[in-house]
Amino acid sequence: MAREIVWTSQAQEDYRDVVSYLLDTFGYDVSEKYTERLFMVLNSIATMPQI
Repeated sequence: MAREIVWTSQAQEDYRDVVSYLLDTFGYDVSEKYTERLFMVLNSIATMPQI
């Protein structure tokens, strides 16, 4: 059974700051890759929280 990942408002703000920095510094491709990887890891944690 998958668990729910709950983002705090601080986590959401930090995520937006990181993506904004990556976008400004390295461009769209890097910020998109970061987002894809982050959500892949979060999905893994949600489905297998014991890892």
